[in-house]
Amino acid sequence: MKTGTIFIFRLARSRKGIGMSEASKLYRKLYGYNNSSYYGRYHTRVNGLLDEIKGIRLFNGAFIVRNDDAPRVEELLKKYNAEFIQKKVILDTKERKVLGV
Repeated sequence: MKTGTIFIFRLARSRKGIGMSEASKLYRKLYGYNNSSYYGRYHTRVNGLLDEIKGIRLFNGAFIVRNDDAPRVEELLKKYNAEFIQKKVILDTKERKVLGV
């Protein structure tokens, strides 16, 4: 059986004094964002870490990555003082294909 690592995280902003701008930075670095001009003259996609490592986003605050990529994700979440848990999970055929394991 092939396994991956699931991360479930949250930002306890009020308790840890994390500002909205710092929270936005984490989400952008993790999930990426669309960059466009005010007048609509250009539109580009800026990839995040999950795009780079081919993670599977389950919903906001939960995703699956390859076991080898887990340390990079853990480092990013710790940098932004996110509370998180990570566990090994068994991957189904579709998840193995997306993650390339």
